[in-house]
Amino acid sequence: MKRTFAALVLACAMISPSWIGASVQNEAAIDTDLPPGVQLALARAAGEHVSYDGEMLVDHSWLSDSLLAFATVDGDGEPVRQVLDLRDGSISSMALEEWPESERSWPRGVDIGGPVGPNVPTSPDGELGIVRDGYNLKLVNLGTGAEAALTTDGQPDYAYGDGILLAWSGQVAIQREDFNVPPSVLWSPDNRHVLTFAANTRGVRVKTHVAPSAAPGGAPDMTSYAIRHAMAGDEHLTQADFVVIDTQSGRMTPLAIPEPYHRGADPLRAGYASWTSSGDHLYISYGNISETEYNIYRIDARMGTATSIYGESGHFRGHWREIPPAHVSNGRLALVSDRDGYRHLYTIDAEDGGDLQKITSGELYIARMFGIEDGWAYFTASQVDNSTDPYRYHLFRARMDGSVQEILTDHLVHVSNVVASPDMRHFLIEEQRLDAPNAHLVIDNSGSVVRRLTMPRLRPGEQSIERVSAVTRDPENPVWASIHRPTDFDPSRTYPVIHHVHGTVGFLWASMGHDRRAASRQEFADLGFIVIATDGMGNVGRTRSFLEAAHSAGHQCGGTEDSVMLLRELAADRSYIDLDRVGVYGFSQGGNCASRAILEFPNDIHVSVSGAGNHDARYTHPAEIYGYIGGGPDEFPERYDAQDNASLAHQLQGKLLFVHGGIDDDVPLMGTFHLINALIEHNRQYDLVVLPDYRHDAWTSPYYDRVVWSYFLNELKGEDVDLFSN
Repeated sequence: MKRTFAALVLACAMISPSWIGASVQNEAAIDTDLPPGVQLALARAAGEHVSYDGEMLVDHSWLSDSLLAFATVDGDGEPVRQVLDLRDGSISSMALEEWPESERSWPRGVDIGGPVGPNVPTSPDGELGIVRDGYNLKLVNLGTGAEAALTTDGQPDYAYGDGILLAWSGQVAIQREDFNVPPSVLWSPDNRHVLTFAANTRGVRVKTHVAPSAAPGGAPDMTSYAIRHAMAGDEHLTQADFVVIDTQSGRMTPLAIPEPYHRGADPLRAGYASWTSSGDHLYISYGNISETEYNIYRIDARMGTATSIYGESGHFRGHWREIPPAHVSNGRLALVSDRDGYRHLYTIDAEDGGDLQKITSGELYIARMFGIEDGWAYFTASQVDNSTDPYRYHLFRARMDGSVQEILTDHLVHVSNVVASPDMRHFLIEEQRLDAPNAHLVIDNSGSVVRRLTMPRLRPGEQSIERVSAVTRDPENPVWASIHRPTDFDPSRTYPVIHHVHGTVGFLWASMGHDRRAASRQEFADLGFIVIATDGMGNVGRTRSFLEAAHSAGHQCGGTEDSVMLLRELAADRSYIDLDRVGVYGFSQGGNCASRAILEFPNDIHVSVSGAGNHDARYTHPAEIYGYIGGGPDEFPERYDAQDNASLAHQLQGKLLFVHGGIDDDVPLMGTFHLINALIEHNRQYDLVVLPDYRHDAWTSPYYDRVVWSYFLNELKGEDVDLFSN
């Protein structure tokens, strides 16, 4: 190991991760003696990854059906706030004091399936609100201030409306920042009933995370955070016990749903429930924890009885992040299913689930449904027939009788982050391209462009992203990837390669345009690397058979083998790719895949940086892992043994660095220690950097960037670059 990185490893436990922040945020402080590519990467990181010219959209809000407030920043970073009036196409400026208050964001490391929402969830008529009362809920008359208890039996392990207790991460962040989490409730349209749940954590294991701190006078101290967090194989799992509360009588009705809710998301914030317009029934839809069953339940709000009106079983769904809410139109309930191998829109009778009708056609993958208006369903989807890039999304609409299906954005390259106006007559769209940064525009519901809001440009010398496909394990389904090259790219040279990996179903990983993730890859590229990201078999966005490659496969990194095979194929006709210098990098599940890659393919991968990796599924929350493995360790011990990276520790030949947050409540540090113990047993050398005061957000630290960059520069390029002297 080179001197610079050895010194870093020794010092990392003694230096606060925030010490370097001031110099990173100030481009003038960047050491001009550093190589130009390193200076460029640091400058981009200091500018929050901005690497192009022109205005950039930073905030937006539909004020009404026809008024869109949007904020941009210009090249000097100055905010410009404006309002687009779609009635006459005019744009006017907006004062800061008039700007709509943005919704609060969760602290970093919190993801429970939806937005924070208002502090006081208010009834549709605006008269009543619901607030927390310890572990219970109470009703507040917003006019008079009068209060009444809605629940009285709440306990620390039975907290009403507390979705954070269902998640597999975020509890430490909420405790540390003393964040006020509004109760999770869903009001009925008639203002009378609310649907909520008790987060039942009775018997669930308690884990303690300890962070260093300083007592008065500077004496050493520590702060501990106790969280309820099940792990694979545990007998007691967190579940949501649903109830409907009559706010007039105070009557509480438990819902008799046959399948317990053991998922890792807040079911109401995630949109798994919706009321009928009359308020006497509601729908709840979710799958079992192993992702092999899915049901839509129709609930009688007065009786609490639940009837399954639609169900699927026998195949891996893997769509828990994307299950759309139920939409009812003219007595028909709309749903999205991959029952025929593709992902289509269907309708059923909203009362009894009969008369299944398929609405969309072709080889589609529906990613998100926005709603139904005037007999049209609006949704984003890709066409996965392999004649074009199957990950190119467009906005579609289809007649609910199945008679017409239209692509509204075929004139655009790829759309993402679509936001519909309340009446779904207009859509704010982010267009992603490979040869230009993301642009924002507004279209109407026929697809016509109403106004382009931003048209940023690549800076001089900036490289376009290259999209490529290659045949790997399945000749019928080529995998796709993106290639990122240095700004000063010279095709006559050879470059070491870094694979940026993830692995979790639900994330499309390879870049479709110049978004923030692509910008961070460009930083790596400007250090002098070719950076590749792959969407291998087992990921979403394709056919059901493509997705099922991730189920029961033994481990979650189905794309690792695809990445190695793709790299060999790319190098065959790209002389600038050096297969003798290959690195792999990932965070979280990507950290697992990064260590898996160098252990499983020691002759192909030479350097690996594993950030916060979950190297053994037995340390993982059941709701996160059972869908891949099929169940718990007692049911499938051989699958858990196969996915355990420690079983491959004896194969390590290259250089492997672990970087982990000390109080990570998503992927616990003990999982990294588990793999390290195996490496020690087999006398294999490793490197470790722990950021003691970070959760599952270690990647946000500028110090983290410099640790990772230094390792690849030293170990993959052989350059002794000191990134820690300024």
